[in-house]
Order: sequence, then structure tokens, then C-alpha cells
Amino acid sequence: MLLFENDFRASTKTIRGVRYITVSFYGGDKDIFQKVGGLIKSDFSTTKIAEITKESLVDDGIAIA
Repeated sequence: MLLFENDFRASTKTIRGVRYITVSFYGGDKDIFQKVGGLIKSDFSTTKIAEITKESLVDDGIAIA
């Protein structure tokens, strides 16, 4: 079951004669489809690659021949 903005879900379970009730409430600004879509979109974005210099190689402990 998917919860959308301001949705709630209640479920009950009886264990050894004791009835437990849990309530889940979602008050987020995005539903699950928007959230997953944003995560997928961010995976396909490009990043700026740092320039590799002689100093950065030495700082990282990489031997220069």
C-alpha cells in the first residue's frame, strides 16, 4: 500500500490476547513516485571531474615515475 501526502494507514494485530494498533502517517511534500523519480534523475546528472595535477597525485601517495 502506498501512502500519499496526508494519508494514513492503521493496522491491528493481536498477540497473546493483546490487541496492538499501529498507525502510519505520511505528511511529506512528495509522493513515492516523485521521490524515486528524483533519485533516478540525480543518478543521471553529470559531475565535474577534478583536474589531476602532479601535486594531487603526490598528496594521494601515488608514485610518479
